[in-house]
Amino acid sequence: MCVRQFHSNKVIRLTKMDSLWSQHADAPRGDGMVTNLAGVLLGVYTADCAPILFTDGKGVCGVAHAGWRGALGGIVESLVDAMVGLGARLEDIHVAIGATISVLSYPVSDSFLSAILEREINLVRDNWIFFQRLSDNNPSQTWHFDLGGYICARLRGCGISADRIDFLGVDTFSDARYFSHRRSSQTGEREGRNFSCIGLL
Repeated sequence: MCVRQFHSNKVIRLTKMDSLWSQHADAPRGDGMVTNLAGVLLGVYTADCAPILFTDGKGVCGVAHAGWRGALGGIVESLVDAMVGLGARLEDIHVAIGATISVLSYPVSDSFLSAILEREINLVRDNWIFFQRLSDNNPSQTWHFDLGGYICARLRGCGISADRIDFLGVDTFSDARYFSHRRSSQTGEREGRNFSCIGLL
């Protein structure tokens, strides 16, 4: 099952087999799904944004598509809340973050930087920790954003311990095995999407 993604914090709950859709055009809009149904695969498409897979190991799982807009808007917190709403205990939730663009490959504008700095996160005193100053082979230095680190921090802010968060740490931009929207826009190569999914047996 895939939703029609639009960089939001909207999570769809799937709790009845008769609520499932067979055509993508019929899918609801959202950027996350949770379920307690066995035999249902939940999937997201990404191409620099982060795929995030959630499970409590007992009967609830979820998946989220998190770019900077979705992460800033609260997709992580919405997904965790939805899992707890289906009966998952916060202390049982394990999370895996798949391939996403790395800080080295993610230069951002001043307006982007301001948007992140203005939004407080639980347990984080200063959002500057998500930025690095890099030259990008230009005389003037450029700020780069750590999307993976930002998502991890928001997960920690939800109460998920660091030892229950697995971050793949693969850069979609520099690793040709993965599709990257930023790379394709710069090189003209064919654009595609990476697919990640999770389900209950």
